[in-house]
Amino acid sequence: MSDTVHELIDALMAIEKSEEIKNVWPEGKESCHHDDFHPLVQKVICLADDYLITNSGRPNFVNMEKLKNSNFPVRKGEGDSFGWLSGIIKTSKGDIHYG
Repeated sequence: MSDTVHELIDALMAIEKSEEIKNVWPEGKESCHHDDFHPLVQKVICLADDYLITNSGRPNFVNMEKLKNSNFPVRKGEGDSFGWLSGIIKTSKGDIHYG
């Protein structure tokens, strides 16, 4: 795992600039599998798993702060009494769930 989160930020910025991606969530779908998403969204999900979750399975708050400073705030998705089970990255084209 790389120690930089810039690859994830660059991929998020590419989604923001993409005219092909109107909404990160596939149109007409109530639930989705990984392959249902645009390839760039799939890339962000994989990178988020790498950069926003530590090797011990905890949220990587240092990298989350870097995303927030790049206008991509991250918040807890699902959780239980042990903590985060998933996370959500906010974009102008919808929320991207990872974890």
